[in-house]
Amino acid sequence: MESRVDEFLPLSGSRKEILHLLKLHQPLSVAQLAAALGISPMGTRQHLAILEREGLVQAAPRRLGPGRPGHVYTLTPRGDELFPRRYLDLALQLLSLVEAHGGPEELEGLLRLQAEQAVTELAPQMAGRALPEKVAVLAAFLERHGFMPGPADTQETSGAEKPLSLHLHNCPIRPVAQRYPMLCRLESEALSRLLGARVRRTSCIAGGAFHCRYEIVDPGPH
Repeated sequence: MESRVDEFLPLSGSRKEILHLLKLHQPLSVAQLAAALGISPMGTRQHLAILEREGLVQAAPRRLGPGRPGHVYTLTPRGDELFPRRYLDLALQLLSLVEAHGGPEELEGLLRLQAEQAVTELAPQMAGRALPEKVAVLAAFLERHGFMPGPADTQETSGAEKPLSLHLHNCPIRPVAQRYPMLCRLESEALSRLLGARVRRTSCIAGGAFHCRYEIVDPGPH
């Protein structure tokens, strides 16, 4: 039961086949899945239980026949995302069109507007907070958007400045950032305004590093 999309699924064996079957024919019952897989219903349920724990499939009650209540299974949104997507390709195509027809200035204006939307969304949550709390709010926001932030490490230094660091272990827009490096610059500028602090990027995934690291320095009272 080979498929052109099998190579994209980060699983092997029966659990990969279950995801593939659900993508093609959902919803499916345990009996239907077991018959397609050629394994026992008990074995199928064990695989489904694992996939449920991982948040990849979900069960819903369904009457399977006269007097036969049961469950059928479908992919969750997370499970569906395992299959090929072209979001980044589309984004690159659209940005390329903006650059071709409007020039670098219009492209930068569009990317700056996108960065400002994040600032506008988060600014109310930053009001009245100390810098470490602001960084924590920012980290939670970045976690929700797939950047996999690490903890912000406080580093005691001489003088009034107490720098923080924020590590991002994933760049979900890496191909876009590699094609348009201004995106990373605009991101740093937006973070600086949002946090009310000096922000300096010391490493960048789009530039070949293993993670993005931002050094954040509280300017202190004015």
